[in-house]
Amino acid sequence: MEAMTMSSAFRGSVPLPPPKHWPSDVRRLFWDRDFSSIKPRAHRAFVIQRILSSGGLGPLQWLRARASDEELRLHIEGREGREIEPRRLRYFELVLHLPKREVSGWIRRQRSLPAPGPARGQGRAR
Repeated sequence: MEAMTMSSAFRGSVPLPPPKHWPSDVRRLFWDRDFSSIKPRAHRAFVIQRILSSGGLGPLQWLRARASDEELRLHIEGREGREIEPRRLRYFELVLHLPKREVSGWIRRQRSLPAPGPARGQGRAR
């Protein structure tokens, strides 16, 4: 029996092409990575997360042509909305039919976390 890949686990999802074939607006989201090190099959969740958390309309459309709504919904639910700003979570709540009560809980939890600041020992000198 052939092993099931993440992309084949969801109806409507297809394998991601190699990064060299990604549109420029998608590639720009990975400015901090060496494209030769991104393996679409092995790093699918990372690619999905980066696009969901930082991508504009073009990258989101590109992703939705390759990942089913079910896969995206389960990805967000599995991470409980982490690293996705509240405004985007509300958008995905509507588009991907995420449960409003859960999304509201994720947003409340995000807002209760301390704001990121300078690392310890990196603040102003006294």
